[in-house]
Amino acid sequence: MEKISQYMPARQLQQIAGVGAFAFNTLYKLVWLKENHPQLLAQAHAWLFISSLINHRLTGEFTTDLTMAGTSQMLDLRQRDFSAPILQATACRAACSRGWLKQASRSAPCCREAAALLGLPVGIPVISAGHDTQFALFGAGAGQDEPVLSSGTWEILMVRSAQVDTSLLCDYSGSTCELDSQPGRYNPGMQWLASGVLEWVRKLLYSADTPWQTLIDEAQAIPPGAQGVRMQCDLLASQHAGWQGVTLNTTRGHFYRAALEG
Repeated sequence: MEKISQYMPARQLQQIAGVGAFAFNTLYKLVWLKENHPQLLAQAHAWLFISSLINHRLTGEFTTDLTMAGTSQMLDLRQRDFSAPILQATACRAACSRGWLKQASRSAPCCREAAALLGLPVGIPVISAGHDTQFALFGAGAGQDEPVLSSGTWEILMVRSAQVDTSLLCDYSGSTCELDSQPGRYNPGMQWLASGVLEWVRKLLYSADTPWQTLIDEAQAIPPGAQGVRMQCDLLASQHAGWQGVTLNTTRGHFYRAALEG
C-alpha cells in the first residue's frame, strides 16, 4: 500500500477508481503477489473474488460481480470496467475476468456436481447478490441523494448519487466511492473503523475465542469515564491513536471501556 505511488500517484488512482486507500484493497494484494511471487500471477488465467470463486464452484463459470469489482481499486468508476491505465501501470492485466454480472441477476444454473454435493436440485438458479455495502443502501430503501449510515465493522456514511467528482475525494482521508447496485448511480461516502476497533482490542488484550460477554462484563465493572482513561480510536489515519490517562491501576477492562466510549 505504501509503495503504490511507485506505479501510479495515489490521487490519480482514486480519481479513476473512486475507492480510497484501504490496506485490504484487492489492488494492493495483486501488486504484492507480483512483487513477491510473480510466477503465481504469471500462471493465473483469471482473478476471482471470493464471491466469484463460490459462483464458479456452483456454476462452473468465470464471472465478476460489478459491485464487488467496484471495491477493488482496479475499476474505472465511470466506465464500469477494469481500468486499463491502472492494470497497465501495475502489470496486473492478465488476472482479471470480464464475465460481468449485474446485481440480482442469474449467472447460470447450479451444475450437477455442486447440486449433488449440497443436496440441491440440479439447475436451480444461482443469483448474483452483490457487495454488502451496496445492498445496505438498497435494503435500507434509500432513494437518490438520500444518505445512509451503515454500522458494523466499519461505520460507513454513503449516499446514492447520480454524479460524483472523484477529484474532490482525494482531499479527505477515509473517503471512497463505489458503484451503486443500479447503473448510473454512485455511492460516495466516508468510512471509519467501528467495531473493527473493538475486534482489535480483543485480539490485543484477550484471545480470539474469548466470549464478548467477558469483555462487556469487565467494561461494566468500570465506571463511566473509565477513571480518566481515554482512547483516540482512529487507528487508520491518526498518529495519536491509542490510549491516554493510563496508570499502574489500569486494567484491560479500562481499555475496553475507553474503546467503547471513544
